Amino acid sequence: MKNLTSFSKQFVAFMAGDTDKALAEKVWRTSQAAINAAYHVKKGQAVALETKLETAKEEVNTALMNNGKVITDNDNYIKGIILAENKVVDVTAEVEDLDKLVAYLKEKISDSSSS
Repeated sequence: MKNLTSFSKQFVAFMAGDTDKALAEKVWRTSQAAINAAYHVKKGQAVALETKLETAKEEVNTALMNNGKVITDNDNYIKGIILAENKVVDVTAEVEDLDKLVAYLKEKISDSSSS
């Protein structure tokens, strides 16, 4: 009888279309899947950005050392340092923005699991 009841519910749902409750459940599941997927993708991007930041910081040191060459043009030497420092600032901002997004997504995952 239990199978018949389940079949009956499925049959009625099929014939009537999705109910508001069924539609809400689908939307909720889809939203949770999207949030979880975005969280994990962004966490992966965060690792790549950390590597990018380390590289940018190394480039500052390289610029300060003028790539191990004698400084023959002071203006180009200073330009190289400034460009390298600006890259660190830009990548740091990217890291901070991404960290905020990851924290937000994590909060949404926590919120949904406590609901």
